Amino acid sequence: MTHLFPETAQFIHSLQKNENVLGILLVGSKSQGHDDSDSDDDLEVVVTETLHNLVPRIEQYHDPVTHKLRYDIRYTTLSALKQKVVSPLDTEHWPYEHASVLYDAQDGLIRDLCTAVAEMDASFRTLRIRYAAVSTTVAIGKACKALQRGYKTSSQLVVSRGAIMLARLLFALEWRWKPTDHWLEPELLTLKDPAQASLLLLEAVRSSSPYALREAMNRLENTFLQEVPNREERAHLYGQIMHFSHASQREIHTLF
Repeated sequence: MTHLFPETAQFIHSLQKNENVLGILLVGSKSQGHDDSDSDDDLEVVVTETLHNLVPRIEQYHDPVTHKLRYDIRYTTLSALKQKVVSPLDTEHWPYEHASVLYDAQDGLIRDLCTAVAEMDASFRTLRIRYAAVSTTVAIGKACKALQRGYKTSSQLVVSRGAIMLARLLFALEWRWKPTDHWLEPELLTLKDPAQASLLLLEAVRSSSPYALREAMNRLENTFLQEVPNREERAHLYGQIMHFSHASQREIHTLF
């Protein structure tokens, strides 16, 4: 625990003495390798249902001199952690991709659950790739039309949404969940990205350019011939996706 603040290590030591504490995870920037001088220790503490009803959901400690946040603790339960395995939300999976198990009183169960939560189901991945590819294409079209009509701000907003969908596509291609937006830039650097589409994603956001998104999609469909649907296939998929029978899937996979 040398990479943790002394106050955090001391608090963890006290938690380990409590039989109602089942596991302790390090998540956040330190587990992802993105920590800096402003980073705190983000912990997720798995407790029994009994203790969960007694403790606050969030507990924080600030340095009394500098007032900087030292640790940020979220309490959860085994049942809540298990539910995340089937959750469609990126925010309930991505933090566990590199989570460190600091304490496991369940003979490896906490570690196994972390691994399961971090994994992406194959069928979900297929849907994610299809919907993200179609949604990015829709964003490109809407942003271009907005520009033609002189609605620059509207185009910028749509490009941003398209960039989020493109990010979902890029990470899903590598069986990964999209990180939270404020960590997207450094996480893009961890991708193999043979099409170098992540560079175009960043260009699209910085310049509000739908044309950078279009070039990214062209590269992806030429690089991942068996996985990313081509333009004609995306047009066909769009007709299917917009059918009312796909409403629940649209809520999960699209922003439009």
